Amino acid sequence: MADKPLELNINMYDLAVKEYKKLLANKDKLVGQKSDDGRNQFQIKLNKLKKDIKRKINFVKNYLKM
Repeated sequence: MADKPLELNINMYDLAVKEYKKLLANKDKLVGQKSDDGRNQFQIKLNKLKKDIKRKINFVKNYLKM
């Protein structure tokens, strides 16, 4: 049972790295797309990815406290 938190953290890290690499692969295309608030789509998607990763990390931390 002790291996589960470590395994869960490694899987989340791998998932985050894959998502970030996918976002970087489309960076040139996304930078050219502007939104209403002046930011480009790459900035918006990067911020969304960071928030999603933080949310998942907090979920895991709360799960491990149980």
